[in-house]
Amino acid sequence: MTTHNTSLRYYYELFWVLVQKEFKIRYKASILGYFWSVFSPLAQGCIFFVAFGIFMRFPQENYLLFLLSALYPWQWISNALSHAPKIFLISPALVKKIAFPRFLMPAACAFQDMIHFLCSLPVFFLFSFLYGIFPTPICLLYIIIMLVVSYVMVASLGVIFSCINIYVRDMENIIPMLLQMLFFLTPVIYPLEVIPENFRLLLHANPFFALVSSWRSILLHHAMPWGMALEAAGIAGVAAWGARRLYARLSWKLAELL
Repeated sequence: MTTHNTSLRYYYELFWVLVQKEFKIRYKASILGYFWSVFSPLAQGCIFFVAFGIFMRFPQENYLLFLLSALYPWQWISNALSHAPKIFLISPALVKKIAFPRFLMPAACAFQDMIHFLCSLPVFFLFSFLYGIFPTPICLLYIIIMLVVSYVMVASLGVIFSCINIYVRDMENIIPMLLQMLFFLTPVIYPLEVIPENFRLLLHANPFFALVSSWRSILLHHAMPWGMALEAAGIAGVAAWGARRLYARLSWKLAELL
């Protein structure tokens, strides 16, 4: 029992060291630091608001809130998974340590972007107050549930992508392009209603559709879409299982291939 507790404490302390390391690397010599993680999607949301809310006039009430409720979660997904394939390549000295649990590196990257997402929530709720929409207490519980589901999905996919990229270096170029395509195939900038009903079933082939839709329902309507949330949890569970199997199979050779 003592050995088990010592091992867990070692993993816990190492995990936080890696999170801090990611913060320092990402914002080294940056004046605004992590505020860019809030301002970047906010600026992007304002551009989409002008393009689709004013010029094209999507029939969507409170379109800016509608945008940000999905854009902030998407930013977490996109930032973490775009960075994940390169995570082993930029820290080869850590990967080559014999007793180092390498899966913590993409897991820490996903956690860092989760912190950025959490920092963006006050900005979203500030806009909500300006629109006269106030969150309910139960909304906090829903947010915690979706944080767990989202983190498991993003961290697990990060482990998968980082492991594969050691063997196939094209992954670090493929993943950002794939995420760009999935962004437009996910109802982030447009409402689900604009998609013809006979095509909506195809959206479930997108692994992030249920996750982003759940976040939008929680942040915008303060309601948990249990069907979508369970679908997202199922995808997260499959991703976690796949990450564990793949890491166990490939991790022994990662240091050799760097």
